Amino acid sequence: MMTGVGSAIAGLMAKHLQANVVQDSQVIVLTMADNEEVIDEFEGIKLWWASNHVVPNRQLISFFPREDANRYFTLTFHKNYRDKITNSYLKHVLDEGKAITVKERQRKLYTNNKSDNWHGYKQTKWSHVIFEHPASFDTIAMDPNKKEEILKDLITFSKAKDYYAKIGKAWKRGYLL
Repeated sequence: MMTGVGSAIAGLMAKHLQANVVQDSQVIVLTMADNEEVIDEFEGIKLWWASNHVVPNRQLISFFPREDANRYFTLTFHKNYRDKITNSYLKHVLDEGKAITVKERQRKLYTNNKSDNWHGYKQTKWSHVIFEHPASFDTIAMDPNKKEEILKDLITFSKAKDYYAKIGKAWKRGYLL
């Protein structure tokens, strides 16, 4: 399945787009229409992404809704570039997809529901609200030199995950501000 930069490219270049809003989010997800094709270029190599789907062919009688079609993307390119695409391009697409996911991630605060909501179909003991706090590291009121020192320490720490794993220590950091 195409994620990240590939789907972003598809969203920008596709002739027919489908737009969906993710539940509890203000982010709109754009996808290509079925059987649409988008051309991409990576380091001078032309690639073709195509959107497809397969509807499960099952005759079932069920109380639950029928499962959706299995949607997927097909990537086509010249066979001479197979190593470049499988070793570099797909990693690039996945990395960009992860970066987009992290950027658009929402934090949620959860709390218990009252006990009278704990029964019935799709009832849950938990409910949530989107956590949107206005404070950030940029808005902290503190000595600019100390703030810069902490920021440099955080950057160094974020690059040392392998070191912590090698010496067997937990990779975590805390500050009392």
